Amino acid sequence: MSILYNADLHTYTVVESGVVLPSITQIIDSTGFNAAMQDIPQHILRHAADRGSVVHLLCHAYDTKQEVDLSAVDPGLIEEAQPYLAAYIEWRIKTGWKLLEAENPRGSEDLGYGGTPDRIFEDHEGWRVIVEIKTSLKISATAHVQVAAQEMLLCEIDRSKRIVLQLTKEGTYKEHVSDDPGLDLRIWHNALENYQFMAAKKLLRRKSGGKP
Repeated sequence: MSILYNADLHTYTVVESGVVLPSITQIIDSTGFNAAMQDIPQHILRHAADRGSVVHLLCHAYDTKQEVDLSAVDPGLIEEAQPYLAAYIEWRIKTGWKLLEAENPRGSEDLGYGGTPDRIFEDHEGWRVIVEIKTSLKISATAHVQVAAQEMLLCEIDRSKRIVLQLTKEGTYKEHVSDDPGLDLRIWHNALENYQFMAAKKLLRRKSGGKP
């Protein structure tokens, strides 16, 4: 199955059938789990999102050894992103894990959604490790649910691990591992079922933007 990801619309299209799949973020947002973020001023959220995007670009360039065009990016954001990049490089060197995929869009008609894991590594014991990179000051309650949803798209739940990797402005990093991976999967299943019900009943509110 081939998946076409539209970065502007945040949609995943199955090339063979033309079916458009909702993203993991769309489904989680529909549950209202992230409603607390509505209390944060929009300019702060926008700046954090822009910084996070630049950090992801720089980390991707490091991993893929590809040059990235930053000519249209605010130089202040590039400078602000440097400690986050340094933290990521330090973590990569420390783990020494083999990189398998970097931001490769995935999707499943059977599961009914699409998503893009930030990274998939193979650790020294041969396990797949799904890594979600975060640059926020606090890790949201849904971060582990997001990675659980990504894991389902791999169809390798018995041989995979999940990590939320938090990078900081101080140039440090912290690995966050779920206290209850099974609960994360159950929450995701419930969120997906709720989304599918609301979509079928045409109860969903249209909302643009957000990370896939």
